[in-house]
Amino acid sequence: MTKEEKAQFDAAVKTEVEKIIVAHQQQFAQTLQTVMKDALDNVDKTNETLIAARNAVAKELDAAKEERTKAEKEGEKMAQAYFEDKQKQFIEDQLIIHKAKYATNMPQRVYLAGNPKLRYVDMGRGGTVYFENQEITFDMWWEMAGGDALVILDIPTKEQWETRTKLPQNDAPKPLTFIAEQIGRPNIW
Repeated sequence: MTKEEKAQFDAAVKTEVEKIIVAHQQQFAQTLQTVMKDALDNVDKTNETLIAARNAVAKELDAAKEERTKAEKEGEKMAQAYFEDKQKQFIEDQLIIHKAKYATNMPQRVYLAGNPKLRYVDMGRGGTVYFENQEITFDMWWEMAGGDALVILDIPTKEQWETRTKLPQNDAPKPLTFIAEQIGRPNIW
């Protein structure tokens, strides 16, 4: 083989090898493109599945929240009914205790000498109650109460009684009973 023939042969081999390499590269590119397309299709399918799962979980969460709200409302109703029942029972028990304790031991009305009367000064939800008779006048602040109580009254302590009322400590039950009867009368407030 001559140099020229060898060069032609080498050139022909080189051309054929280049054709084979180009064909392999095209085939590899096509395979790679197919693999990438399949992978992207799988990603899209996976995303669709995940979105569907997320929507299902969101619906379950909404249903759970709705059930929780219903349970809370029902629990509040049950607690309120229980509280009202216990409050009613407490009031009934207190009335029974009150009647048993005071009905037989206390006179119906306390009559005091000196033409006693009460005068009320109203300052919204509170004010002052003035006890007056022909001899003395003293006052106590009051405030509206809640629940079973009608009013909160600032009754002097035993130590303060004589100083604030100018009455002997032994006489305290009579004016206090008179005040309680007057305050407790219907339509006084």
